[in-house]
Amino acid sequence: MSATAHTPILWLKSGRRTKWLVTEPNRLYLCRKCICTCEPKVLARYALPPGSYWDLSPYQVRGFAGDAPYKRKWQIRECTGGLRYGDGDITTSGTLVGLPDRFNARYGYTGYMTLQMCCVDDHGNLIEPPCERW
Repeated sequence: MSATAHTPILWLKSGRRTKWLVTEPNRLYLCRKCICTCEPKVLARYALPPGSYWDLSPYQVRGFAGDAPYKRKWQIRECTGGLRYGDGDITTSGTLVGLPDRFNARYGYTGYMTLQMCCVDDHGNLIEPPCERW
């Protein structure tokens, strides 16, 4: 993901050291390396037997997905069939907005569930991590 009009990225050079300055409304990041790219990843996974539930409350803490100045989204995905069961935004402070307290199994087989962090490119397209059964 590259910088957008909403996320200006500047570099500062002092001697041999380069630092990156990333700005957003009400936020300023000074970093040793460029953080202008987003890499989708699996935040958590769970094998969900039929009729059971996945407790998602441990992932509702502020900063769970880590600080970042770029747009990200979360989604719950069942990897056996590649089905999506929920999604929402991730704040710049790493909070998963709208994540439910739990996910209930709605099928008669063991579902291989993932909680994913997806990136959003400059055109608004979702970039997902691979959904593999483990």
